[in-house]
Amino acid sequence: MKINTKIITITASVALCATACTDLSETVYSIIPADDFGKTEEQAFSIVFSAYSGLRGATYDGARGYAGGEYIYYMGALAADEAILPACNEGKDWLDGYRYMELLFHDFAPGSEATTGAWRYCYQNIANINAIMSQTIAPLDIDSTAKKRINAEMRALRAYYYFRLIDWFGNVPIVKSFNDTTLPTNAPRAEVFQYAVSELEDAIAYLPINGYGRMTRNAGLCLLSRFYLNGYVFTKTDYDGETNNYGNDPDGYYAKAVAACDSVSNIILEPNYFTNFLERNEVSNEILFCVVYDRTNDGTGAWGNWHVTHTSDEYMKYLVSNTGTTDGYGTGTIRVKPGVYASFEAADKRREAVRVGVQYKPNGDPIELTYSDSRGEHKNVMLNFIDEIQDIIDVYRLEGAHWMKYELVDDPSESQYTSNHDLVLMRYAEILLNRAEALIRLGRSGEASNDVQRIRSRAGLGAPASLTLAAIELERRHEFCFEDMRRTDMIRFGSFTKLAWLDSRWSKQVTERQPKYGKYTTLYPIPSLEMAKNPLLQQNEGY
Repeated sequence: MKINTKIITITASVALCATACTDLSETVYSIIPADDFGKTEEQAFSIVFSAYSGLRGATYDGARGYAGGEYIYYMGALAADEAILPACNEGKDWLDGYRYMELLFHDFAPGSEATTGAWRYCYQNIANINAIMSQTIAPLDIDSTAKKRINAEMRALRAYYYFRLIDWFGNVPIVKSFNDTTLPTNAPRAEVFQYAVSELEDAIAYLPINGYGRMTRNAGLCLLSRFYLNGYVFTKTDYDGETNNYGNDPDGYYAKAVAACDSVSNIILEPNYFTNFLERNEVSNEILFCVVYDRTNDGTGAWGNWHVTHTSDEYMKYLVSNTGTTDGYGTGTIRVKPGVYASFEAADKRREAVRVGVQYKPNGDPIELTYSDSRGEHKNVMLNFIDEIQDIIDVYRLEGAHWMKYELVDDPSESQYTSNHDLVLMRYAEILLNRAEALIRLGRSGEASNDVQRIRSRAGLGAPASLTLAAIELERRHEFCFEDMRRTDMIRFGSFTKLAWLDSRWSKQVTERQPKYGKYTTLYPIPSLEMAKNPLLQQNEGY
């Protein structure tokens, strides 16, 4: 009798269960008889690890959705008070139809590639997870408890995407089954919140204790604390972060956020803040969840983490190479928004993530550049970053602070689009500050002092003058700078719609995009391309 066979191919993400970035090359298993495959929990897990590779993102029918760059990272950083991507060379480079200015000014368009890429990033991954659960896990002949453990990771990972969806778009469809081919309609934001939280809470007990890059129990608890900390934003239409911030905790969300944080165990705060952002940051014992990258994986497994790790910046190569001849550094113009650097205390070690002033080579010599731009020829100009941007259509090369939170490396085999740094999504520091914020909102600021001081002591700082919501917002701004949290935080604290970072000169320079204020901008528009495909979808208010 002929034996049916299947070849099980484990892509880069499979190695997450073992050595993270140390060995992410593709592994092809021997030919296994189909009737014998899937009899053990280990074999079953080898199939579902492909779900994790989706965290990196992709280009979805022309819309880019990459976790560390366009446009997943941009959706938070450029729309908040962290980053700016100005044009240069009199608008000839990086203007790109004003798509980056759209995020800067909150002039969000339903037809933009950013919103389309973000929507498809989430729903493509949800569809993949649903397919794995229904077509791969369900038929497996393994112990029911083992099957629950496998499903738990998929359910928790799916909840992560629903968090992003309700954070970005609000009322979104709930898609539970891969086999359901009917067109979905928007579910109320509060309903999606309750569904995702229920799924996550059911899954946590079955999540693995350990597993770098996997949705472990601690990662699930961190995600749960995020849901509850933002619970009133997601479920109360009158929440504004100021007058109506639900400090009396009528639904118990802040108390539940504290409880989730209290349940996290066997994790540490790394003594050195920047250990979390090394090129080989899998050595960190603080990281709870991350997107794993490895540039040796065909050049595809790592594509897209370039702007977070700043390999897109041509000047950074001189910081790691005396000659500036190292490969892998592009010509991107992304900058730190003016004011971020000045907001740090002078003694704050975390401020080293932002580069201002004269920059030096590894040998200690100042970096000098010779170049030409719309202003003329420039010879032997000292690289001296200033914390100001005067013209966002024609940014000067030295304008704007630059970030260097992730370790820069002198590696000629790297490219501007790929690097080995794993993109941090959750750290133990978030557990401490989530709990502290929830306690302050509950009027229990005295109980929050230890968590806050642990964070500040590592940064080389003493106790804050007072433990207020304003103080905790500033602490989060500094601790999680460039970690894709700031937009969500600003909405929760009520500062997002004020656009306080906008320079009055900028709106005069960009007449095609103008600042938009109002609560409706705390949600992005549902992409017009998706609405054209599904007439049951309803657009968000204001668009």
